[in-house]
Amino acid sequence: MKTQMVNRNEYRKAGVILRTHGKEGGLLVSWDSVENPFDNEELRFIFIDLDGRFIPFMITSHEPGPGEREVLFLEDIQTPEEAAFYSGRVYYIHEKYLEGIYDPWISLEPGKLKVVDVKFGEVGLAMAIGGTPENPLLEVKNGDKEILIPLNGNFVINLDEKKALITVDIPESLLTLN
Repeated sequence: MKTQMVNRNEYRKAGVILRTHGKEGGLLVSWDSVENPFDNEELRFIFIDLDGRFIPFMITSHEPGPGEREVLFLEDIQTPEEAAFYSGRVYYIHEKYLEGIYDPWISLEPGKLKVVDVKFGEVGLAMAIGGTPENPLLEVKNGDKEILIPLNGNFVINLDEKKALITVDIPESLLTLN
């Protein structure tokens, strides 16, 4: 039998394992996509990074949880004690299961993406999405300074997750405003 290596670049952060659920080793998870990825019946595995190793976990069943959450039951996790080990960890799903429902802004990991302006060069590190639903703002940290870049409009040119880079074209006044 031929073993196929997992290409981590084909997987996206899909959410967080929030806590244990029930007495049978269930895991309550959030998701970072605009729709529930577990609605896709072909999704059979999640992956968890454990000490630098990308480990697959087969989904044996799942059910809706409270709010915008899902309860997962994974093969080889049978008790709340076993499940507790995974609480707070990020899980990943192959990108093909997230097509059309993945929003990279939802899954923004603080400090992981560099923000670079086409005219001014490096702006800082993307830390969060703030503001309001009507006026979302990209919060960028540069040393002890915070720079807010509106996501409405044409300021963001490109988001390249593979290169961990957000390219922007902002007026100089945004750099000195805050």
